[in-house]
Amino acid sequence: MRGAPELAEYNILLVEDEVLERQAVRFILENRCSAPIKIVGEAENGFEAVRLAEELKPDILLLDIHMPGQSGLEVMRQMKQAYSSMSYIIFTAYDEFDYALEAINNGAFRYILKPAKPEEIVSAVENLVRNLAHREKKIKAEEKLKQQLQSVIPYIEASLVTDLLSGNMLPEKDIDNRLQFLGINEKPNCCLVADICNFSQTIEGFNEIQTQDLKNKVFKIIKETVNAYHPSIVVPYGSDRIVCFIATKQNSLKLIDLAEEISQNVNKNTPVTVSIGIGETFDKINNLRLSYFQALEAEKTATNMLGNNTILHFSHIKHLRQPDSDYPYEIEKQILELVRLGDAKETTKALNQLIEELFRKKIALKEIKARLDQLFILLTRTLIHAGANSKDVENIRELALTQLLQINNFPEFKSWTENVVQLFINCLYRDKQIFSSEVIDKVCEYIRNNYYKDINLYQLARLSFLHPNYLCQLFKKNKSCTISQYLTNIRLKKAQEFLATTNKTIAEIAQAVGYKDANYFSRIFSKHLGMSPTQYRENNLK
Repeated sequence: MRGAPELAEYNILLVEDEVLERQAVRFILENRCSAPIKIVGEAENGFEAVRLAEELKPDILLLDIHMPGQSGLEVMRQMKQAYSSMSYIIFTAYDEFDYALEAINNGAFRYILKPAKPEEIVSAVENLVRNLAHREKKIKAEEKLKQQLQSVIPYIEASLVTDLLSGNMLPEKDIDNRLQFLGINEKPNCCLVADICNFSQTIEGFNEIQTQDLKNKVFKIIKETVNAYHPSIVVPYGSDRIVCFIATKQNSLKLIDLAEEISQNVNKNTPVTVSIGIGETFDKINNLRLSYFQALEAEKTATNMLGNNTILHFSHIKHLRQPDSDYPYEIEKQILELVRLGDAKETTKALNQLIEELFRKKIALKEIKARLDQLFILLTRTLIHAGANSKDVENIRELALTQLLQINNFPEFKSWTENVVQLFINCLYRDKQIFSSEVIDKVCEYIRNNYYKDINLYQLARLSFLHPNYLCQLFKKNKSCTISQYLTNIRLKKAQEFLATTNKTIAEIAQAVGYKDANYFSRIFSKHLGMSPTQYRENNLK
């Protein structure tokens, strides 16, 4: 078979055990056939035919049925399994119906009886070549059409999303036609919004190509992750947001699991993280607009209350949508931050203050319990992202809710809050030592691999999913030095290697280890090693 599209000929392998017969057929085809053909080989038996066919990969096999070793029909059967596009013309002296029938059933284009007129052989080959050329032209046309359709699919997806989000009430038939064109058989009923965290800070120093490449990587990861589970439409929407319209029958917990997988895949394969909001599911596709705004609100609430790289389903924050000046939102936000820091005493104090405020404002007991249940959902997400075991946290939340339902007055609340907060904090710190060690190891590895870059605290905080101040405390406790000191030590060790083993200039070495100013590098080097870079090189040059 032709390996390169620029070749005009259709390659033929002649398979015939009679030498004179092969020579005659070859002479006829090479001198009388007007089709673009080339005879690339000859075989005198079935075994040689298989070997040459595998080696030369011809477009056409012109072969006899009865030959030493394997028969022509056996060669056909073997070749069809390995090379489905190969074509065959049977050339034989046996006028038997069974042979002809099997040859045709195995895909032979023509069954020619010996002795055959030259015109019959030529006609069979020319007709087969015309068929192959027509088939090839049709395949190319179909491929071209597919490519053209692929190029417009993103436009159709974006157009459908824009129409649905703009509030246009599209006819069901119009929506169905577009979904069918996109290969989606189920109507999307839920929206997921992923927002790239601190995107503007991340792309500082990027050119436009680098910026778009990063956005495209995040988009592809999200699209592949979602499509692995649900029929969906995934489109970039705005500068740093990806919108997913999902056809799903899963509950909110399963969708949160999907969001967790998206978050992990983005974090693992790119230098950024995403915060994700999930809207509720609706029966009618025209209600996806509402699901989108719910997902957007959930994502913003998650970022404001829990920080970056967080996930929230709208059902967990429904109560926040109600215009309610009586609810102490600032205290709730403070509680989430105190839990993240593991401060049991201050968390208990803030939680009691929140409950006291609700009682003072004479909010119904049932409403207070509903508010606290929603707060525990936010607490659960906060603790999991801070390193607590998810199963442990969920078990504590269930226990807290069971106890909460039995409380009837404020004194009982005070006793309950102290126990519940301690359980949550213990859950965070049960594996905290292991978690802290893993986080710091990850930060150290990043510094060792990127010491030559302009590393800052906020980059490392995003990497570790911790507040910058808390990361500093944790790092110093774990490594007995600050992050800045650790980075400096790594850079100076690498500088020593360069000085002792290369001919790089001091300025080149400064740049290579992350210092833009060679004079500043020399001062830091002298301060820590008690000698200048030049003196160190003279003492240690190998």
